[in-house]
Amino acid sequence: MRVESFGNRKIEMRAYHGTLLSKADSILESGFWSSSGIDHWLGTGVYFFREDETQAKFYAERDRFRLMKKGQYRKAKSPEYDGCIFEWCETLQGEEFLNLDTKDGAVFFDKHMKATKKMLLSKGYKVETALWQWNNELFNLIPPKYTVIQRTFPVPSEKLGNHSEALFNTLMFFPILKGNRDVSAEVSSINTELIHGTQVVVRNPQRIDTTKLSWMAC
Repeated sequence: MRVESFGNRKIEMRAYHGTLLSKADSILESGFWSSSGIDHWLGTGVYFFREDETQAKFYAERDRFRLMKKGQYRKAKSPEYDGCIFEWCETLQGEEFLNLDTKDGAVFFDKHMKATKKMLLSKGYKVETALWQWNNELFNLIPPKYTVIQRTFPVPSEKLGNHSEALFNTLMFFPILKGNRDVSAEVSSINTELIHGTQVVVRNPQRIDTTKLSWMAC
């Protein structure tokens, strides 16, 4: 039997976002705010761990863990450091979901990198391709039809609550040169507390229906 089509591809998403408990009411009333900046490795948006509430719990309590590592136990027990976890469940249409953990996703991203490099070169920039491929701005240039992007951290797992600072040196600025080669853009490595996990970024917070959110205090 010849198969003509797989039909409409849908993705069942179940993902978790950890934050401070003090922010819960604001999120439920007004929605999430996008995170942005060079240390957000998949670009601007709202970050979740896919199917892993334990990872989200760490992020909800990371400020408390840092204080405890410094021996500030009394301060760490303050209610201002209480955390909570939001659960987001949604059915995504296949054409809006970019999974960079798959071959198709990797091939798309490779083409996207090359097209971006070509665009920069056409504007007079020179790009050192060995260092720029994970830059935040590169992800922001991905077509907006992809409302959700997924990628797994390429770093080892560590025990919850006992995290060391991992140097994630793929988080960098574009190392670009224009004109005089003696003048180069800054290349910055960012120290981030990372653990192994699959993250998804929702690029438009309005994509998240807050009336369907579930949450719990840590």
